[in-house]
Parts: sequence; C-alpha cells; structure tokens
Amino acid sequence: MKSKFLEIVTKKWLGDVKLRVLLSVFLIFIGALIIFYIKPQVVRIIVKYLFVAKPGRFVRNKLETKIGFKYKLYLWNVTNPNEIEAGIEKPKLQEIGPYIFHEYKQKVNSQDNATEDTVSYNFWSAYTFSPELSAPLTGEEKITLLNAVITSGVVKVHAERPHLLNLVVEAMDIIFKKPSSIFVTMKAIEFIDNGIEIDCNHTELSARAVCAEMRRSNLLSIMNDDKTLLRFRWFDSIKNDSIQVRYTVMRGSKNVRNVGRVIAINDRPLSVYKHDEKCNVINGTDTMTLPPFQYRDEILWIFSDAACKSFPLRFKYKTRVRGIKVTYKYLRFSDPLMSPTCECNEFTGCAVRGTLDLYQCLKLFLSASSPHYYLAEASIRDTVDGMNPDANLHETGCYLDLQLGVPLIARQRVQVNILLKRIPEYPIFSSIAGDIWFPLLWYEESFEIEKSDFSLIVVAKVLQNILLGIAYIIMTLGIGICAVTMAFILHRYVRDHVSVKPTEQTESSNQS
Repeated sequence: MKSKFLEIVTKKWLGDVKLRVLLSVFLIFIGALIIFYIKPQVVRIIVKYLFVAKPGRFVRNKLETKIGFKYKLYLWNVTNPNEIEAGIEKPKLQEIGPYIFHEYKQKVNSQDNATEDTVSYNFWSAYTFSPELSAPLTGEEKITLLNAVITSGVVKVHAERPHLLNLVVEAMDIIFKKPSSIFVTMKAIEFIDNGIEIDCNHTELSARAVCAEMRRSNLLSIMNDDKTLLRFRWFDSIKNDSIQVRYTVMRGSKNVRNVGRVIAINDRPLSVYKHDEKCNVINGTDTMTLPPFQYRDEILWIFSDAACKSFPLRFKYKTRVRGIKVTYKYLRFSDPLMSPTCECNEFTGCAVRGTLDLYQCLKLFLSASSPHYYLAEASIRDTVDGMNPDANLHETGCYLDLQLGVPLIARQRVQVNILLKRIPEYPIFSSIAGDIWFPLLWYEESFEIEKSDFSLIVVAKVLQNILLGIAYIIMTLGIGICAVTMAFILHRYVRDHVSVKPTEQTESSNQS
C-alpha cells in the first residue's frame, strides 16, 4: 500500500520535472531580486522622500521647527590665583558644573535655488537656564575665573603690535579701574547672566582707541545706544536668541548623499575660509543634516562656522540604541587629518597636538580642545592641575543609523582655552611663570532623537525586515521545491537501478 502511494506521488511529481525546476529557479530569482534590488530601491525611495531637503519634505519641515537640545556648561574655578600671579605655582583648577540649559535650534529664512539644487537659511538658537536640572548647583557658587577680556586683549597686542603695548596697558587701567589681578571673582550665575562688563564711557585717547577696537569684536556685545557699555558673556558669543550665520547647502535631490553639504557661508563660497590650500579644506555638513547611505569606515565631515574648520568623525564601534543597530563615530582633536602643522599662526607657532588654533578664525589667541585636554599631549595637560580626562565624559561623538543618516544620540564637547603670557610691561602679568594655555570653560551640547522621529526609523526597519522575510520565504520555497524534486529523482533512480541486482540473484537461485 505504501509503495503504491509513493509510486503515484512520484509519477505525479515527476510528471514534468522541467516545470518543477523552472519554478524553483524562478522563486529563488524572485527572492534574490527582492533582497538585492527591490529592498534597496524601496529604502532609497523612503530616504529620498524623508531626507531630501526640498520644501514639504520631512527633514525640511523638521529643521524649520524648533529642535530641542540639552546644553551643559562647566566653569574652571581657579583655587590659587595669588600663587599664579606670583609665578610660584602652576594653576590649580576645580571644575564647577554642570549648569544645564534647555537649548533650541531652528533654520529660518529659507530660500531655495532649484537650478543649483541648494537651499540657504540662517541658524537661530536660544538657551534657557534650568535650575531644576542644574541642582544641586544653584548659580550662587562663588568662582574665580581668568579675566578673558584683559588677558586676550593684552596678549593680542603684545604679540601683534608690541609698539602699542604701553598705550593698551594705560587703556586697560582706565577701563577696568586699575585692576589688581588678572582674575575676577563672582557668582556663577553672574558670569552666566551678566558676564564681564567693559566701561567705555571715557574721554582719554588710549581708552577711546581700545574701546573702538573692542566694538569690532564678534565676541563682545554693545549694551547701550551710546556704545559706552560693552560686555563679554559666553551666551552672547554663541549668539543666544539671535539670527546667526547664513548657510547654503545642497538639498540632495540629484544625489541624496550630498544632502546638507555646505557650499557657501553668508553667500560667500567656502574658498574664502582657506588660509592654506593644503590644510584648511572646508567640507562637510552643517551638523544638523547628515548624509544617508554612509559606509562604516567612511569619514563623516562636519563644518563649524564658529571655528572656521571642518572636523572628521571616524568609526569606533558598533552597538545598539533602543534596539536599533547603530555605528558610533567620534572626533579626536589629535586626528591625523587635523595635523598640528595646520594649526599654526605667525605669532605663537603651532598648537600642541590635540588642540586647535583659533587665531585665523577669531583673531584672538584662543584654542579649542576636548574637555580636560582629553587626548592632547601630556605637555599641555600638565601645565595645569585638575585635568582628569575620561573618554565617557569628554569625547565628542554620535550614534548613527548609517543607512538613513540619522543620529540617535549626539554629544559635542569642547573646551575653550586662552593664552596667558608673562608681560613685563604690565605689572599684573609681569610675574607669570611662562606661557600657559589656560582653560576657561567647557560645554557639552547633546541631542537625543524624539520618540516620534524614532518611530519612523522603527517603521523603516520593520518594512525592510518584512521585505527580507518575504524574500527568504520565497527563496526557501524555491529551494525546497528543488530539493524535493531532486529527492524524488534520486528515489526513482535508486528504485530502477540500484535495487535490480538483488532481484537478479533471487531468480538465479530459483532456477538452480
């Protein structure tokens, strides 16, 4: 009975072997087509619809609304100011923070150029102090800071125009009422809210000349109509609640991998930022838009107008964030692409490896580094006490979905340092032990994707998995049909050829 059943099935199944083979090959082909062509095309359509920066598209609408960030500010409190001024001790610094702010960014005044496939816009950002998030810190903490205005101004003139140093020293004494120290002591909230005020209501020629120069600085704010009161405040220098630089970037309609790539600043091509063709090649995105379809080892370039530089982010490791596979890319200020030979100026030479010279951008002797001089040379870290570098706390990086170009978590961490020098012509600088790149503050600007935006990533991933599941089912079915067909062919072959020998032996024994 069993052999009869197998014989019927075999005949029916093998009734048209070619048809079965063709069917299996067709199913395998369809599955492979879904995996290697249809799925990538569907993903590309989704990405172009969501992330090409044309009017009405998701990313355009998203960036033209307020996007929330968290901003943490850390101040370097000087615990031995008298000993520093006497030149008998190196600076001993104490980190005070974080003072936490709600930050919002938005792209405004957008203007499209369909012919060039570009869009121009201004950045707007605002910061609001959060006492709740900053607790237990209240802002009432007393801190001693390096006077950034006096120090940066005097050091600048000493290096660039030493013949005017006596005039500037005289002006500083008038403007700051003959200061007895290069340091200022105030409450943290006073530094945050009011900064360092500069009284320019003077008739002396030296003071008027220096104040006129100060009014031209982008880092100082004019506080009254008479222009007699200026101030240095950190949140003024980063343009709190104001329209900022104007970017022109690619929309990505022609090549989605170009989306967000900066091609002009303030309607001027990027070539104006190059002070050296070899070193200062400006490229990358505006930090708010990242290109999709990145490769793991591909360098992600980010352009910063504040530093007039592009920064390379490199692959470090893969991990998961909220169950989604992501790639972590990070920034090293000591990256070989940011060679110390490119971080030079004619007055102070080249920056120590792991720091960035900001002179070409700001025309002041400032440098940027990772907080606590993380990954900088020990020679600069050891000039001050209090540096405790830690990758988890002080590294800049982001967790990216490479396919979509979406950051799930991003953290930018930067320390600002001021050059402090011994200047014999000015008594309060005359006993400084030597050149010190003095940390003033550092900040962390962090972003975490919103739940609604994260759900879009999940939907895109689920859709891809559904397509893959369908493809694997079809391919499995095709392979199964092929395998069963081959099994039946093998079974018939064994039945018709291999099993004939025992039958012939039986017949021979019966005859004998």
